[in-house]
Amino acid sequence: MMEMTQLIFRHYFETDKMRSVFDDSNYIKTYLEGFKAIAKAEADLGLIPREAAEEISRKASLDYIKVERVAKLHEETGAIAVAVYEALAEVCEYGAGEYIGFGVSGIDLLEIQKSLQVREALNVLIEDLKELESILLELTEKYADTVIVGRTFGQHGLPITLGFKFAIWTKEIRNSLEDLKERIKDISVFKLSGTHGSLAPLGAEMGQKLRETVAKYLGLQLPDITIQTSRARYAKLLNSLAIIATTLDVMAQEIFTRQRTEIGELKIAAFGRSTTSPHKHNPYDCNTISGLAEICRGNASIIMHTKLQDERDWSFISIETHTIPETFLILSAMINFAKKILRGLRVNNGRMKKNLELEKGLIMSEIVMHVLAKKGIGRHSAHRLMQELADRTYETGKSFKEVLLENEKIRKLLSKEEIDNLLDPRNALGIIPKQIEETIKAVKNAQGENNKSLCAYEKAT
Repeated sequence: MMEMTQLIFRHYFETDKMRSVFDDSNYIKTYLEGFKAIAKAEADLGLIPREAAEEISRKASLDYIKVERVAKLHEETGAIAVAVYEALAEVCEYGAGEYIGFGVSGIDLLEIQKSLQVREALNVLIEDLKELESILLELTEKYADTVIVGRTFGQHGLPITLGFKFAIWTKEIRNSLEDLKERIKDISVFKLSGTHGSLAPLGAEMGQKLRETVAKYLGLQLPDITIQTSRARYAKLLNSLAIIATTLDVMAQEIFTRQRTEIGELKIAAFGRSTTSPHKHNPYDCNTISGLAEICRGNASIIMHTKLQDERDWSFISIETHTIPETFLILSAMINFAKKILRGLRVNNGRMKKNLELEKGLIMSEIVMHVLAKKGIGRHSAHRLMQELADRTYETGKSFKEVLLENEKIRKLLSKEEIDNLLDPRNALGIIPKQIEETIKAVKNAQGENNKSLCAYEKAT
């Protein structure tokens, strides 16, 4: 796992909240939760003395297990499960250490630890994304009617609204939130099946009872058969996180482009001053998001190369121990940057209007073309005519309206009032307002359902 301890750059690669999930203390704490749950379950089933389970549970705490000691033992043994086991055994009295992890495997404890820690990280990430979604939703509503140039291939196309862009991003974040619910289901399972998946030392009946009892103590689900060797659930996880990173990257790239001097429609408040050009406002945070997104996508690709030999090997440990925490930490920083950018986003309405008029009405040529086609000259002929008139507009420097009125065929088919109406960008938004309205409604409904679920959960607990 990447360690970024410098104060200067720490916020570039993580947030304090996510760091607390993946720091050494929480890593050991979640490891000890597994030892504690197994001890309690085995005492319930009569596999170990109740007194031993109580001592193990009491000592399976950071009050007794020190990070420095586990680190030292890990350095000596080369296996984290062994290190935590020995650190716990050292502090257990009355011979209780002999019963730690009775009949189970170190890999069982490692998988339990990972499930608990990743589930916690997902919950932190979901709360961050909900906050980002709310910011985007507010921007969607605020700029739903702000008409701007729609572009494809870097060229002016048809008018859209700024709120439409924000609505698209809002919906993508909502889709990712829904997807992360599935990832929590995937991750909220635990492995307790011994080295080869049989839990044979305890026997079939007792092994199954132990699994069911431990599940209750951990608040995790019994896994399907694939948890022994398949790492697909973690590959899905990192691909889901990479999709979120890409959404943030798209947002950052779009804002970066709209801040270009030639366009000037948007500007982030948290700009960076140039060391050489006093007039420049550099959107550093947008670049930071785009750069970090590459790491998230890279980690998603790396974890896809995880493969095990026979019933189990150790190759996945190094991959997952690096890619999973790093991706969560980096993504938390990316979301933090995105929230800062969007909260301070400056919208230049005057520049947006000027850009709409930049091509002197040509942005509406597609609308005029379709009206002409419906009036009987055919779509192909109307398209060819608009191309000719667009070229003439460029060549003469006249407005598109002037060129339209000069054309005899156009004058026969369209009145001046019709042309004025067709060249008004506000009349060419089509289904965009409806899509924005439906997106706002859908996201608010989803937020409401989440709040109801949360209230029900809190009441039940």
